[in-house]
Amino acid sequence: MGILNVTPDSFSDGGRFHRLQAAVAQASLMASEGAAIIDVGGESTRPGSDPVTLDEELRRTMPVIERLRADLPAPVSIDTMKAEVARRALQAGAVLVNDVSALRSDPAMAAVVAESGCAVCLMHMQGEPKTMQDDPRYANVVSEVTAFLEQRLAFAVASGIREEQVLLDPGIGFGKTAEHNLLLLKHLDRLAALGRPLVLGASRKRFIGTVLGVEPRERVVGTVATTVLGVLAGVAVFRVHDVRPNVEALRLTRAVLSADGGEPSVSRLDITITVRGVELFGRCGVTAEERAQPQRLLVDVSLVPRDVAGVRTDDLADTLDYGRVVAIARQVVEGGEHRLLERIAALIANRVWDELRPRETRVTVTKPAPPVSVPTEAAAAEAVRRE
Repeated sequence: MGILNVTPDSFSDGGRFHRLQAAVAQASLMASEGAAIIDVGGESTRPGSDPVTLDEELRRTMPVIERLRADLPAPVSIDTMKAEVARRALQAGAVLVNDVSALRSDPAMAAVVAESGCAVCLMHMQGEPKTMQDDPRYANVVSEVTAFLEQRLAFAVASGIREEQVLLDPGIGFGKTAEHNLLLLKHLDRLAALGRPLVLGASRKRFIGTVLGVEPRERVVGTVATTVLGVLAGVAVFRVHDVRPNVEALRLTRAVLSADGGEPSVSRLDITITVRGVELFGRCGVTAEERAQPQRLLVDVSLVPRDVAGVRTDDLADTLDYGRVVAIARQVVEGGEHRLLERIAALIANRVWDELRPRETRVTVTKPAPPVSVPTEAAAAEAVRRE
């Protein structure tokens, strides 16, 4: 995700791209360097910044979004806390709303997202941009940010937004000290385990300067380091100013992780972890009568880990936790009504894949004694996801 700040006062590139031609040229450059989406923002959220009026934010962003959708193949997102800005941007062709307030700033934002069906990124922020860096405090920053994102995801779903629309962002630099940011980066895997695509926005942030002693435009190498850490932790989207070096770091890191030739990490072993016969009860069936009462289902899940380090260390942290697999299956089966077995199998396979990152996931959902005209022992559906 390439950052396009069309503002005069953003912390790193304020004033460089607030004119239309400069903004379009920068977006074109980022797209050519590999940006999969261009994130347009018309209100600075740097520490100490003041909010802008609705009319001013629309004046800054709408001409840019309209031009980009006409001239560029890359999708556009809108970085805003205002529902009307989001609505207008979506009408102009934006596909994602990046709300740093996580739907808290404008009561109408959730309805705009729900009605449009667009993707939405919910970010953690302690306080507001004007004062968020005055004295940020946490008892446990990782646990508190995780809990906040879980709560905002639940709020979004309760507001009519489908879970599949939601991305989550820990809010690096938003109401956090350098130490808080470092702890969040160290434990990104815990945030990725929430089961929704994780967005990392560490680009050129102050904590990099604190650690390395460099100014914002000299923080490219530090940003690249956070991208590598993010790939290893399962981050899905990287919001950056400097697209090319981060794309190259991302591609190389993923190439290393996916390499399967030569000598394996521990020995020439292939490991498959299997959970069989998980008995669950969910409202599943083609007819309303079938779904009226919970039906007995059996779930089998097989996982192929990316690494077999657990064989050497004998440590759960170095393998795939089948207890978590069972918990995911229960959430899917018991969390709502489903008509088709293959739908359940696919949901389990995708959530296990997104959270645990195996090399292969195979899920079979079996319904004993299905209600068909011929006596039948069971009906089953299988979903397989692999690299």
